[in-house]
Amino acid sequence: MPTRAPLGLPCREPAPRVLLIDNYDSYTHNLLQLWPQEADLANLVLIRNDQYDWTVVRDTILPHVDAIVISPGPGTPHHRSDLGVVGELLDMYRRTSGKPQSDLVDCPELPSVLGVCLGHQAIATAFGGRVVPSSVVLHGQVSLVTPVNETVVCDTPNQGHDQPVSGINANKVSPGDQPLSLFNGIATPIPVVRYHSLVVDPTSLPREIIPTAWTTDTLPSGQPVSVIMALRHAWLPLYGVQFHPESVCTSSGKAMLQNFFQIVTHRRRRWGGEMLCKDNDIPQHVRALSLWQFSSPRSLLPPAPCDDLFTLHVRRLPILYKDHFDEPSLARHLLGNESVAFWLDSSSRRNQPDGRFSYLGVGTTPGACTIRYQLDAHTVSIYKYGLNTMASTEVNSSSSENPPSAMREVWKRTLGVNPTVNAKESAAEMALNDHQPGATFWNWLDAFRGLTQCTQFRWDQTEQLADLPLGFRCGLVGIMGYEMKDEAFQLLEHRPSVPQNSPQRPSGSPGTSQVPDATFLFADRCVALDHATRQVYLLCLVQNHISSTPTVPSHQAALLGDVNTLVNTLNLGATAAEATAWFNDTHEKIQTWLSSKESQSVPNSSLPLSVAAPPMVQRVWTTSRTNYTETIRQAQRYIREGESYELCLTTPWVAQLRQPISSLEQALSFYLRLRRHNPAPYATFLYWEDIHLLIASSSPERFMSVTPSCPASQQCLSKAANSPTVSHPPLWVEMKPIKGTIRRPPPPTCSGRCMTMTHPDGRSTTTEPNPFSDRCPCYQRYMILDQQRATDLKNDAKERAENLMIVDLIRHDLITQCLPSSVRIPRLMAIETYQTVHQMVTTVQGQLRPQVNAIQVLAASFPPGSMTGAPKRRSVALLAKLETRQLEPLDPTVLLLDSKKQRSDSTPTNRAFNPLATSSKKATLLPLPTSVQGQRNLYSGCLGYLSVHGAMDMSVVIRTAVVSNGATVTLGAGGAITVLSDPLAEYDEVLAKVDAVWPAIADLCI
Repeated sequence: MPTRAPLGLPCREPAPRVLLIDNYDSYTHNLLQLWPQEADLANLVLIRNDQYDWTVVRDTILPHVDAIVISPGPGTPHHRSDLGVVGELLDMYRRTSGKPQSDLVDCPELPSVLGVCLGHQAIATAFGGRVVPSSVVLHGQVSLVTPVNETVVCDTPNQGHDQPVSGINANKVSPGDQPLSLFNGIATPIPVVRYHSLVVDPTSLPREIIPTAWTTDTLPSGQPVSVIMALRHAWLPLYGVQFHPESVCTSSGKAMLQNFFQIVTHRRRRWGGEMLCKDNDIPQHVRALSLWQFSSPRSLLPPAPCDDLFTLHVRRLPILYKDHFDEPSLARHLLGNESVAFWLDSSSRRNQPDGRFSYLGVGTTPGACTIRYQLDAHTVSIYKYGLNTMASTEVNSSSSENPPSAMREVWKRTLGVNPTVNAKESAAEMALNDHQPGATFWNWLDAFRGLTQCTQFRWDQTEQLADLPLGFRCGLVGIMGYEMKDEAFQLLEHRPSVPQNSPQRPSGSPGTSQVPDATFLFADRCVALDHATRQVYLLCLVQNHISSTPTVPSHQAALLGDVNTLVNTLNLGATAAEATAWFNDTHEKIQTWLSSKESQSVPNSSLPLSVAAPPMVQRVWTTSRTNYTETIRQAQRYIREGESYELCLTTPWVAQLRQPISSLEQALSFYLRLRRHNPAPYATFLYWEDIHLLIASSSPERFMSVTPSCPASQQCLSKAANSPTVSHPPLWVEMKPIKGTIRRPPPPTCSGRCMTMTHPDGRSTTTEPNPFSDRCPCYQRYMILDQQRATDLKNDAKERAENLMIVDLIRHDLITQCLPSSVRIPRLMAIETYQTVHQMVTTVQGQLRPQVNAIQVLAASFPPGSMTGAPKRRSVALLAKLETRQLEPLDPTVLLLDSKKQRSDSTPTNRAFNPLATSSKKATLLPLPTSVQGQRNLYSGCLGYLSVHGAMDMSVVIRTAVVSNGATVTLGAGGAITVLSDPLAEYDEVLAKVDAVWPAIADLCI
């Protein structure tokens, strides 16, 4: 990396003190990885462009910084609302530019400024330049940039913008004073990543704004045009770059920022070298204004310092199950017909590290509970099933119809609301704002997690192994809906709750959804299957006797105190005797099952529900091709206007079951159909009978995992409780966004007929029917075509751009939660193959900072960027407008068959589908459920587990059927929209994703 030699000062020059202004971009934090030394981030102040008034920035922050970095962002610099204080900052420089240059050289109140993308454009417009639509829009694509001599300026003001390369002429203005450059020592041309649809018009620039780098684009006509990629002010310390130096695919970004810091240092030397050796750290009262602090970061969530509530007891059964055993049969055997159950399945990844384990359990044990959150009501509800099993010294009534009065008083005193109960459950509701203003469910969930932590484990009986390889060690299992984004954004802003009718929650959305926005069960015991060793583990949380209570700051005491009292009242976990009894009973159940013929039978995951024959015509409520493609075009208009780089547009697919699901047996049959049709690495089954809610997921995408060891090592560093010491290793986070999908060709159906041989005597013989034999010509042709499609996906410029945009967004989400230098990408745009599709997947990893836990990093990254687009905040707001559209009752068979035909013909047509295709019978058209109007609800959120020892694994809620009220089936599907998107092809991609779920359940629907 090119650097300039220091000027011989006797001490190390302190790093520049930097103000970073975030324009609500999803790439801003990536700039932190460009700092020469991570420790220098201690002298960084990060603020949003509207976080403080200009007077606060000018009078309190600017006197203590040497440099300002203006981030990228959505919008245009011609809209002052998109700039916030950046506009007033640059106005100050513009007013100063009229002073004699000799008065400006040593002016310490003017920090050096580096503007990136929107910041670059803002510098130009502050001095009278214009920003106009680019002739070629590029997002997530690489261009070659060529710097020019920075002592020259364009002398052809009447040339049109994007003028041909040959039209650039220049003359020197300061031949005696060569300035420092952002591009010193960097080999040219420089490959950089571009995310912009607007450009600076070179014909509009005043002579003091000097273009310093250009790139060449090609118009559709084939004519080359040049576009400004960097600029500077002739005498003020203002520098701008149109491209994104912080992108993972801009290799020279770090060198550019170091060159900028050298420019800053050069100016400081001119103020007086004797000041450089003094302590010039940013004062603490200024650091306190920052959204992010390197040395002592502001915690988004309240800590819960306390002793472990449990010790995990583990028994490894001395039996091995067969390699191809019937896992669905075991699930039926273990889950029985309980009213609450879960199965964290790995139906397509048994031989791979991230699919090694499956976990099964129920939520009706004495030490379990269910947690639900309703966003509109801002209310947490706690349910504990089987009142007669709840241990409490105050219970002295045997009635199961109503809770004893003493128990009701405990709930009322703790949570402030009188519980509503029935024979099966008790519930208590807690209004968060009654206890801590501005509290969110993320705060509440983190408090609950901290109070139910368990960092120690013990082997049952005589086994004493040091390590336990399991990621889930009991704890929370559940789903976080997409609408929880409102409170996640609130945490990042440190601002009050979002009102129901605010712009972030469209006023057209229903006031109350029939499906909770978040639902988790706390599992105090479970069965774990290790598919690598074919071993079975039994896990149970055993209560510890804790006499102390957590001590927390007063501003956190109300919420944490309420949750602490609640946890104690719920009597979570089991006694040692109960754990031993459950171990013995479950061991016997599994042993009996393994010895039965049922475990040896061929797996049958397509057991149908008991329903009548399907009608001739079915109807689903969804968006027609005409309406969806028009919405895509509107999304592309937003992108061309600079409002977003990429928008992940989606639509629901809603149907009605002909027979409601009313039991776990029926729910499991429903899930097994999907499991067989579309096996997935993050498949999940969740069921709550009391609200008739079923989650049947075949998600292929990991949203986020947190483990106590580096994901690459696959080693567990935790120590057993009976070891001499208990270590607390750092937590590592991994995200695996999917962007880029192509359907695999249909497999051959020759059944071996193509292998028929005619012998000399006239006899014909056929080899063993096996279309997946490498000797089969049909299979060989299939493999060639399948591999070609995977190659086409890998080389597709549009898909690679979509993937890169989300990868850079994820890096932004993680960098402030991790040690910035630890965020890395071990696999970029790799192709992974699933049952029906190839997909482009990137792996992003990082080490969490010591103050950050799984829920905090989850909240900071929510909702999944692969389901929003970038910049995330602006894209979410635009999607709320775009996705509020009319749904129509359409024939799913016609939709899917016509889509497949178009894909096979490779010639999409413009004709719209007829919503009421003719048929000999009419289907019953039910009204669209209000719970799916205008909101994604659970779709696009995340589901998985939060283990008591701090680990987490969450998938993205895609390829998922949600059954609410026992009868309404809701799917979701969509895709990333960019300027390169073909609207018709995008709609076909939606249908291809629906096809991963719908055929498995279509005959169950009206």
